Amino acid sequence: MFRTLLIVLSISSCMISLPVRAEVYEPHSPWNIHYGETACDLKRIFKGKTGQIQIQISQAFDLGGASFYLTTAPVSKERYWEADVDFSIDETGAKLKKNGSFLRIRNENLLVWQIYGFELDFLEDLPNDVTLRLKSKKYPELALKLTGMKSISNALEQCQRNLYETFGVDYSQIESLLRQPEPNNPGRWLKALDYPSTALRRGFEGTVHFMLAIDTEGQTEKCIILRSSGHKSLDDHACAVLEKRSRFIPALDKRGEKVASTWISSVRWQIPK
Repeated sequence: MFRTLLIVLSISSCMISLPVRAEVYEPHSPWNIHYGETACDLKRIFKGKTGQIQIQISQAFDLGGASFYLTTAPVSKERYWEADVDFSIDETGAKLKKNGSFLRIRNENLLVWQIYGFELDFLEDLPNDVTLRLKSKKYPELALKLTGMKSISNALEQCQRNLYETFGVDYSQIESLLRQPEPNNPGRWLKALDYPSTALRRGFEGTVHFMLAIDTEGQTEKCIILRSSGHKSLDDHACAVLEKRSRFIPALDKRGEKVASTWISSVRWQIPK
């Protein structure tokens, strides 16, 4: 599916060939938006001479950056590793380095690049027709022709607005902030040991969508259930733990002053198999 980068040295000392650049994959579909339970997803298919690549850009309710997924055919038998991924735009010279995970899905013979905390600003305000290159230490360079980049930010913003409105939240208040509230280690707020014992015995599982009301100092004042898991014990316990443990860097208004705010996210209660 991909051409590796080669530097061919001639036997003759007077000739050195140039590196072979990666094939540039062209758009094969428009940007398609998908409304998930916890995020807005943008997807697009790119095709080359020997195969296709799918890009997915996801942004969660908390607006804390996006996730970038790129699905390709595998070029290695290795199942999983982590490495730095370098993004660059040929036409502008813009560069971005992110830590990425590479997961080979054996049953479907696919490889998924996963890059978290991706800055959408990197893809905004670009010329209409640019080439995005992705490089890592272990995988061959990938190159994709990007068009319609302005539609990415517009589509994600509209999706976010619609999703917030389904929960009865005024998105204009969120837009008015200079800085969104920033959670402090949210991955540590709820742990496996927090699973309610009664719910665990009964096999209750489900996803709780919630909103936290945050004061000007970043303390959580209240947890509000936006969409139930289907089990009151899971909903109530999630809120009780979140009210106790969640902390934030407070939001800022346009003047740079601390203000009260809200933060929407979800937690999945799932019994380990």
